[in-house]
Amino acid sequence: MCPQPVIGAINGVAITGGFEVALACDILIASTHARFADTHARVGVMPGWGLSQKLSRMIGIGRAKELSLTGNFLDAEGARDWGLVSRVVAPDELLPAAQALARDIASADPAMVRSYKRLIDDGFALPFAAGLALEQERSAAANRSFFANLAVTHETYASAHFIVGLEGEVLQCVPLSEVAYCSSQANDHTVSIEVCHADEAGEFSAETMASLLRLTAWLCEEFDLAPADVIRHYDVTGKICPKYYVDHPEAWEDFRSALRAARTQENPS
Repeated sequence: MCPQPVIGAINGVAITGGFEVALACDILIASTHARFADTHARVGVMPGWGLSQKLSRMIGIGRAKELSLTGNFLDAEGARDWGLVSRVVAPDELLPAAQALARDIASADPAMVRSYKRLIDDGFALPFAAGLALEQERSAAANRSFFANLAVTHETYASAHFIVGLEGEVLQCVPLSEVAYCSSQANDHTVSIEVCHADEAGEFSAETMASLLRLTAWLCEEFDLAPADVIRHYDVTGKICPKYYVDHPEAWEDFRSALRAARTQENPS
């Protein structure tokens, strides 16, 4: 399997062996002249380049059986509707469209593109839960490798276990079993949360605050922490972060009080 993404530009008939070659591509773009057919059943030859397995995974087993057992042609629009090709363009636009897509992919980090493609392919071959586990495993390994290199390159980067967004959305970026790099000497024994704010004042929206409080309360419960164990970035590194809570220490104490109240409600004595 080629480690780089392969784009197929189909401008005519992809039939049987040609169809199998097309299915070896990662992404297919078709012109309006394109047609696809699998005639193995008609000529009495068993496929050997993966068509019987790849096609059903791309368009569904029922549609794959219809194509393969009849030998009928599928036109470009039908191929797009069934998910076989990503898009359909005019014949004179086909190569420019494929080249533009290649440039877009080439503008990303090459090593990441190769690794990401391999993760998608390897995960697709697994049951869904196993695919998710594979993603977590490789994400954790990549995270460890990336930040281990910082000691060599002396570059400065940061990561966090969670991000809380402007509308209260919560994203987990690093598994809790892994180290995130945001609190200097405290990295090994802290769980980090990055919180978004809309302006330079640094005050959080009501939606952000509600999610931050719920997330922090859950983490305290999960790791048996008291509100006093919850600290600011500033308390470890001296950086003015989170700005609003450094500039307004009373607001920070209010947050801890709200956290204490939230934990009391969850665990009444």
